[in-house]
Amino acid sequence: MDVLRFKQANCKNCYKCVRFCPVKSIRVYKGHAQIISSDCILCGNCVSVCPQHAKEDISDVAQIQKLIGNSAEKGYTIVPLQVYFSNGRAKIEIGLAKGKKLYDKRQDIAKKDQKREAEKELKVRLRA
Repeated sequence: MDVLRFKQANCKNCYKCVRFCPVKSIRVYKGHAQIISSDCILCGNCVSVCPQHAKEDISDVAQIQKLIGNSAEKGYTIVPLQVYFSNGRAKIEIGLAKGKKLYDKRQDIAKKDQKREAEKELKVRLRA
């Protein structure tokens, strides 16, 4: 999974990103810089020093910050919807959900209590 991507048209062969990368995870291929994903530590130096802004952040940080802002409202929370495993990494699909109302919680608790009592009574009858 790539978090940074180079825009081929914007790279002007200055190679500042190569010089400022602390782990040298950028290589030059056919006149354009490419990130070596397996070596990159996501420090962001290449993004900050590029005068042409040839690098592009492809993470969903803005969307996540929006969800966090919405979750600050009363009764909302961020919940995991699905978990994917890809190339040794876990990807989580998240969503915004609203909690149950108090009367819904009471109904669910009452149903669980009834079910528990019925199972307990069934065990007693089977033992006798």
